[in-house]
Amino acid sequence: LFNCPSPNLARAESHFGCMSSRRTRSRSGLKEEEGDHDDNQSRSPTIVDQPNHDQLMAAPTSDEDSEFEGSPEARQVHWSRKWLKDHMLALSGSATLFVIFLHLKFPNRHTQRMLFVSHQLYMDDVFGQPVYRRGIHDCYFFLYRVFLLAFLREAISQFILVPIARWHNITKPAPTAKFVQEGISVIYYTISWAVGLYCLKFSAVRFGPIYFWADYPQLTHSWLFKTYMLSQLSHWINDALSVSLLPRRKDHLALIIHHFCTITLVAGCYVTNFTSVGHAVLLAMDITDIFLSLAKCLRYTGYQKLCDFFFGVFFIAWVIFRLFVYTFVILWTSLCYMPIKLRLGWTSDPDYQRYDTIPIVFSWGALLGTLEILLLYWFWLILKVVRRVLSGAGAADIREKKGDELVKTDKEAKVD
Repeated sequence: LFNCPSPNLARAESHFGCMSSRRTRSRSGLKEEEGDHDDNQSRSPTIVDQPNHDQLMAAPTSDEDSEFEGSPEARQVHWSRKWLKDHMLALSGSATLFVIFLHLKFPNRHTQRMLFVSHQLYMDDVFGQPVYRRGIHDCYFFLYRVFLLAFLREAISQFILVPIARWHNITKPAPTAKFVQEGISVIYYTISWAVGLYCLKFSAVRFGPIYFWADYPQLTHSWLFKTYMLSQLSHWINDALSVSLLPRRKDHLALIIHHFCTITLVAGCYVTNFTSVGHAVLLAMDITDIFLSLAKCLRYTGYQKLCDFFFGVFFIAWVIFRLFVYTFVILWTSLCYMPIKLRLGWTSDPDYQRYDTIPIVFSWGALLGTLEILLLYWFWLILKVVRRVLSGAGAADIREKKGDELVKTDKEAKVD
């Protein structure tokens, strides 16, 4: 007989393999309770002790299933995630090449909008570049960039970064996936920050933060800037998918909130013509991700001293760009100039492309404030890593769950 609450009966039987005819051991490693026969004469030897609630809810002990809770639903999600990750290169590559094939064999306006920027207005005589506006056809360009970036990410991962990981004796799946993820981040953020910095040449933001809002609405864009903004939005969609495929870290909820705010910020600033503030936020964020991802790659490959050096560079860049520039140049000046420079009202004016209404402005403040809270939370975690470095243990990502990191040294174990 197995006496346990009925809602947990199916799960208890799957975990502990109960049998009414004899005593059994649970699959999660629970041991049979031993007692004095003189004090337990009334107990039948065929009765299995009832486990408590914590034991019933315990996860399997195997490394493969440690991330998942052992339920059939969780295992189904595990299978689907693994299948999607294994076939991402084929799926994204097929979609990308299929559009190119259609455009070459059967050219039409739909494939042209996917491959090239739409809504050209005129040629700029000063810079000699075409000038564009935003429009509904930008959705074609954006969606195609989602598949294109996914294809490039997987191709670079499998044909460049994975061989580099193998060359540095990184063979386990979890460290390999993390090395590849950080390597992709180094490549992408280096390119995106350089392109964004070059686009600053054609933006009024270079004259000061007051132009985040005084220059509203920003109706025209260069070809490079429009490609930059739509590619950034596609990247963050891809990165959100990548985060869902990787093992969860301790700050998984903060990452989800961060990706939601970033995607909403980039998409919202482009649709409502607030591209200046979105551009400034991306520039302040991207540069720090370069040094963080590079430091983590160096740690995975065993170059701990170089990892500590670039972590120091990352710490300085974080303080300058994400604490000072973002907090005092972007967030604080935005809160000060938004009520002054914008024509606040309750209704928008689509004819003049003005969406500076009170709900939208408050939404901007909420998004920027949420990002500030997340930055302060991550800065607190960074300070804990600084303590590790100063104690001599070396920089390491303390957000990793147990078993996700590489083998720890004796100094790291003492600090932990």
